[in-house]
Amino acid sequence: MAERPVMYLEQEDWSPRYQDTFYTVRLDDFQRFASTPKTATSNNDSDSLPSSTLGGKTNFPAYYYKIQIFCGRHDPKVVFRRYSQFKWLYQNIPLSTTGGDPSEEPIQFPPGNGCLCSQNDDFAKNRTEQLREFLNEALVRRDVARDEAVAQFLELDSFVKTEKS
Repeated sequence: MAERPVMYLEQEDWSPRYQDTFYTVRLDDFQRFASTPKTATSNNDSDSLPSSTLGGKTNFPAYYYKIQIFCGRHDPKVVFRRYSQFKWLYQNIPLSTTGGDPSEEPIQFPPGNGCLCSQNDDFAKNRTEQLREFLNEALVRRDVARDEAVAQFLELDSFVKTEKS
């Protein structure tokens, strides 16, 4: 069995020529769902909706943020994640990356919206930028990029080829 992707490269450094152990992500879109989305919400069968194992809220309507994952010569994979699932990721990444090492600045997580802020497309666009910054800041740290929580969040095991005997 091949290994899952463990080395993150920033989008501008990415090339499909890299081996399957390298990956990058692009987060630049969002979608608002009025109810639980069906797997067929997009035209691409490889798109993935959130796993219930990632925690997070379940009320609707809700904004989901579209993350494209690129790995080696594989077709890009798309996963949709809610803000609360990003928060789950933040809470489950290695503690040393959130302030344990005095030479590293703690990873900043975007604040919640509280009860007073209405959520609209402008709000979601701003949050998309904040979540992109958070994700990049976390993934450039090698111990985070290869962490099990990141593998779950990005569904990196879907890129692992299983060899049949």
